[in-house]
Amino acid sequence: MSPSLAALVALVLTSPARAEDCGGDSTVIWTQPATAEYPATADAVFRVLVGGGTSPASSFAVTLTHRDEQIPATVEIAEHPGETAYETRYLYTLQPAEALTPGERYVLQVSDLGTGAAQKEISVTVGEEPATPVQGEPGVTVRSATDEEGLGATSCDYGEMRTFELTLTPSEADPSGRSVLHLYRMKSEGDTWHYVQAYRVPEDGAALDLTLSFDRVLDWGGCFAAIQEDADGYQTVMSDLGCAAEPLLPADDEQAADASAVDSSPRGCASARGLAAWSLMWVGTLAVALRRERKA
Repeated sequence: MSPSLAALVALVLTSPARAEDCGGDSTVIWTQPATAEYPATADAVFRVLVGGGTSPASSFAVTLTHRDEQIPATVEIAEHPGETAYETRYLYTLQPAEALTPGERYVLQVSDLGTGAAQKEISVTVGEEPATPVQGEPGVTVRSATDEEGLGATSCDYGEMRTFELTLTPSEADPSGRSVLHLYRMKSEGDTWHYVQAYRVPEDGAALDLTLSFDRVLDWGGCFAAIQEDADGYQTVMSDLGCAAEPLLPADDEQAADASAVDSSPRGCASARGLAAWSLMWVGTLAVALRRERKA
């Protein structure tokens, strides 16, 4: 794992939990594809999100088989935040070494190496039609940003938190429920991009309202951007940056509810699609680019 991936450790909170609940074994949260209802494409990318506990990435193996034979593939693992202070999640990206055969059935399997049991199996058939890349551009709006005290040692919380309320708008709906929105946090488009989390796009394309809290010592900036990725690995251009006003307001300040406390305008985003910004993307982007080049 590269140093940039190892640095993706912002811990996201959505709700407090009792200290005795801060642990346990991780499980499969979602897979891409999610069901056998929709066909895969010959150059499909497969993804698995594991989390909900404290198991390391090495506890799981992600494989693709065809007629009980394992398909040669590369598997990249991206470490990123969970929904509590103790949790780390892992996004496994499986890229087959060669194009899959149309009309044939493949099985994506996630195995628990500790028990040897399969945690998840998804059977999918490769379709004859090429994929239609995802269109449009997602949106990010920062509705509020506050600093507040956490519950600390009494829970899985931090003592001091920086909390953002965001709205993520998908670039387009996905009736198959297989597309995801990748969210990043940064100080500016030219600064380090910290990967926050992957969120599944609602089937109707509805906006997602999120409340995310980070350890305040992780001063990674008050700007966010998103990229939508479909089930075949195609990605949109990144959104304009949504940025909170600085300095951040305390949670009990009356201005916290004031629209003037938030600046969601694109800050210097005219070049946001430039190579400098893209060079800061996580390693999965490179894998997709190589796949497209090979396909062309």
